[in-house]
Amino acid sequence: DLDLFTPGDRAEARRQLRLPADSPLCLYVGRLDREKSVDLILEAFATIAAAVSGARLQVVGQGTHEAMLRRLAASSAAGDRIHFSGGLPREALPAFYRAADLFLFSSQTETQGLVLAEAHACALPAVAVRASGVDEVIVDGQSGVLTKADPRELADAAIALLLDPERRAVMARAARPAAEASFSAARQVQSMVAHYARLLAGAGPA
Repeated sequence: DLDLFTPGDRAEARRQLRLPADSPLCLYVGRLDREKSVDLILEAFATIAAAVSGARLQVVGQGTHEAMLRRLAASSAAGDRIHFSGGLPREALPAFYRAADLFLFSSQTETQGLVLAEAHACALPAVAVRASGVDEVIVDGQSGVLTKADPRELADAAIALLLDPERRAVMARAARPAAEASFSAARQVQSMVAHYARLLAGAGPA
């Protein structure tokens, strides 16, 4: 939904969410289930936090592995900088995307990359594990960085961007057009599927 997920004022979003004004903020939005590999993000963030002063990780979502992930975060050396928001209505998500500096994504089973497209629509660059669907949203090296499913590689890519605001700003400007292209392609596929469904049902073209 390109009307709901739009770029906005970072400082205002942080005030709204009562987040520190200047802390580098990494964000994950999505289900907290095993196939999303959020534990990889938590492991990577321990490295990020050691390298980037004041860095925070905001985790938005819920799922079957939430309790385990909370325990894992609590035992991390960066545990006091990892914050869970729980599940939130979709309308609450744009403020988090606007407040963040970088989106982290580690799922290797993604098919649509919806949250990546939402992040990009809000002009938020991403560091993500390369996987089918993910590489259809992120333009590697332009709107984000794709890595192997390795916490060190994910961390190194995130650290490089967090410490380079100019490069991050360039990627932020490229993110919205990437999301528009992704949503447009998704709409075309949906339209084509609906068209063929009507033909198979004998209804003829719309």
